[in-house]
Amino acid sequence: PAAGAVVDNTSWLLSGSVIDGDAVTPSALFDVQDVSAGDSSVASSAAGSSSEDGARVSYTVGGLVNGHTYRWRMAAEAGTETSPDTAWQTFDVDTTALPAPTITSSNFLQGSWTTHPIAVSKNFTWSTSASDAAAWQYEEDGAPWSDPAQAASLTWNPSAAGAHTLAVRTVNAGGLPGATASYAFLLAAAPQSTTSASKTTPLATPSAT
Repeated sequence: PAAGAVVDNTSWLLSGSVIDGDAVTPSALFDVQDVSAGDSSVASSAAGSSSEDGARVSYTVGGLVNGHTYRWRMAAEAGTETSPDTAWQTFDVDTTALPAPTITSSNFLQGSWTTHPIAVSKNFTWSTSASDAAAWQYEEDGAPWSDPAQAASLTWNPSAAGAHTLAVRTVNAGGLPGATASYAFLLAAAPQSTTSASKTTPLATPSAT
């Protein structure tokens, strides 16, 4: 992960680029420390695996603890030579799935029929008490989930009357989706207003007798 990143798993792939000017296939050694546990060693001079083209070397570190901060570095190896270590890079682990948010609508009561013009925008908002919420995703009538975004509102205009469901979930800083909240509503088409023109019979012209 990049420096300061948040990861959503208890194992993670660390990798870096290694370049050797002598055409020797390089490798690398990785050090990982648990900063939250007093910089205790998780991996020391652990050998990484080279990519097929030899341009990158990676190492998967496991046993990470939720809520802890870690730091890692690497040193390149080529033959009998070893480079200086890179600078330490830190990352945090957040594997806590957040609770379902609360969804509200200014147009519809949940689970009830509401008469509303079809294909006219309907407004929804949501919120959560979780302090580490980083983004949201929503799903309209079972369609694919949206990309994570920070906006906590949606304007949706279903194109047909009947039952509809909006689903929303919170995403933590590591990209881990939380529990899903669903808001089901029933849309009845608003009757179209009609106007009719009344026929007016002109008055007959009076005649003097």
